[in-house]
Amino acid sequence: MISKLNKSIAIAAAAFTVLFFCAYTAFRAKTDFPTLKLNKNARIFLLGGNLGSRMMYYDHFETEMQLRYADSALYFRNMCDPGSSPGFRPNAGRPSPWAFPGAEKFQTELANTSEKQGHFETDDQWLTRLKADVIITFFGYSESFAGKEGLENYKGELDAFIKYTLSQKYNGAKAPQLCIVSPVAFEDLSAKHHLPDGKKINENLALYTAAKRLQQKTRFFLLMLSARQKNGMTKVKKI
Repeated sequence: MISKLNKSIAIAAAAFTVLFFCAYTAFRAKTDFPTLKLNKNARIFLLGGNLGSRMMYYDHFETEMQLRYADSALYFRNMCDPGSSPGFRPNAGRPSPWAFPGAEKFQTELANTSEKQGHFETDDQWLTRLKADVIITFFGYSESFAGKEGLENYKGELDAFIKYTLSQKYNGAKAPQLCIVSPVAFEDLSAKHHLPDGKKINENLALYTAAKRLQQKTRFFLLMLSARQKNGMTKVKKI
């Protein structure tokens, strides 16, 4: 139980560090990198997989942001779900799992009738209802298990998601600011425990992280996580 708790805390701490760094760079003086611009009453949304989802259990990011920018009245909404991809986000409360029109072509093996029932709104409907200004995403980790064979499909799915998101005006006035966060590295403990080969997993993660560079010419922010090159963990840098 203690081991599982420590792993959960470690995941949350990593997520907090990443997002705090994102917030830190966004509000500092001029830098060599483009930064997010948050106005008063900015509405910030988190989308993606389990890295973001675990932050629901540890509210460090929102707390630190509110403490440091108490006069900005920032609004946060975490909409992450384990296993969510840029285009595939199933939910037991709605019939369709697709995040945007055309997303089904990237998940053909899953493009069948789910027979789910309910009226729970899609992520897109929630973003519109709550008038999103900034969207921070966590994609790439679950998708990386498809290996090299699934890389081109992921590139297409991510590109379609970015283009679709930047074509929307969720707040009713202009496109949202979009921040893409890379996956974290996997700690290789396979030599000590009966766990997956961390070296192979990190090789796939490096491929799927690099895929995010393809859309640099589009208007979004890319945050690369830094990790110590220890126990087979991959070192990646912010660009």
